[in-house]
Amino acid sequence: MQSSDVFFLPAGRIHSIGKGCFIAEIQQTSDLTYRIYDFGRLGLDGKPRELHTELAKNAIDYSVSEDYRTAYAPVLNEDIPLVECDYFKTHLLDLTDPLSLDIKSRDSFMIVICLEGHGELKDSEGMPYP
Repeated sequence: MQSSDVFFLPAGRIHSIGKGCFIAEIQQTSDLTYRIYDFGRLGLDGKPRELHTELAKNAIDYSVSEDYRTAYAPVLNEDIPLVECDYFKTHLLDLTDPLSLDIKSRDSFMIVICLEGHGELKDSEGMPYP
């Protein structure tokens, strides 16, 4: 696994996040998680957390893929689409040059994550956002 790997895990895909991973997880709001294994972790009460193996059996997507990574070719200073589904879109911007985007027409919120270096978000008058 590389630091630049992208994985799209739709509902029902079994997954686990290992120690030391830095991730940006986008998920639909839900109060439901089926825990089928927990690596011996303990809850706040000091007891093993509840597992939901029986419930999960009907929710699991049992299809298998050769590689679950999202394939993309990074290109400096270009907008690279990564994942698009009914609920969200993700893009990669590996910038060395300033980029100006007009986001007034967007009908949803936008999250910007800077992994290295620095950036500045400004409004249409060129004033930095607080």
